[in-house]
Amino acid sequence: MAEQIERAFSSKGCGAVLIKLDRRHSALYERFYRLQWQLGTRAFDTDVEEKAAAIEFAALDLPVQHLLCRCGLGVARARKGRADAMPESLLDVEKFLRTDPTSLTNAIGRPLALNRKEFHPSVEWLLQQEQAGSLRQNNNSSYEVVAYTADRPGSEIIGPSQADEARLLALYQEWKSATPEEQRGDGNKHNGDVYYGAFRGRIHMDAGSTMTVLLGPGEVRDCRGFPVAVGTKSRELGGTLMVAPPSEKTFTSLPYRLPCGSPYVVVFFEDHKGGQSATRVGEGIAINANALGWTGTRHGVRRIEDTGFSRGQAVVHLRLTEADLA
Repeated sequence: MAEQIERAFSSKGCGAVLIKLDRRHSALYERFYRLQWQLGTRAFDTDVEEKAAAIEFAALDLPVQHLLCRCGLGVARARKGRADAMPESLLDVEKFLRTDPTSLTNAIGRPLALNRKEFHPSVEWLLQQEQAGSLRQNNNSSYEVVAYTADRPGSEIIGPSQADEARLLALYQEWKSATPEEQRGDGNKHNGDVYYGAFRGRIHMDAGSTMTVLLGPGEVRDCRGFPVAVGTKSRELGGTLMVAPPSEKTFTSLPYRLPCGSPYVVVFFEDHKGGQSATRVGEGIAINANALGWTGTRHGVRRIEDTGFSRGQAVVHLRLTEADLA
């Protein structure tokens, strides 16, 4: 199914594990992100075509979650020393995920839901929609906790639970008028309220679960819906995940594809400190990744440097017990 081939950092149990996909799962990867781009940019001639694509896209949720769960479990077992780390049989994904396994939260912008698929259309596409009077806006958006302040433990920051097309364009226009220093950083935007075509994702560390698993580092596509050319450096266009160990200030931007041209899955551990218990009722105690020497990974997303490119993503957070690694 997949082959673990390298880490963003070669030692000490931190960084990201990159897992090369075989031909069948590479096709799944391509179909998933092609459909996401088509639906996210309304690239259909008829409503019938759009409806059929939406049904097919929803049907890919379970295969994608199954792939991500197998990769995450395989990495944890490999770090535990098991020779047969990658599970061969089908997994009960509901056992490992916090939310309803039949579907991933589907959103424009970056939602706060844990297990999700998100899409950031290109700035140029948003401007075209604005000019045509078809920019979509959700007037009933809910607000949730988007972050906790580091200087005052327990202090909550409230923000929109997810963006919409109008909000994404407003964020880009805000970025255009920001100072050069803010433009280079996250502009003090928390991850529940950020557009990767403008401000980059705030550097943070996931907590409260066991590990984060992503279908690629962020799928960046052009105005025709095609992925960037093989060999393109991630720093040229941005939009991919960047990761670093807690003790280092230098971040590694993950590539769009592996050197062989293959898409891949990204796996990294979360911070156990301060996280809520991830115990599954009746199934044992969740592993403490920190106690096993699997340090949580600081990460963010590089800002997209070209206004003609969009970004897609799918991510799940796994809860593993010691029994899962036995």
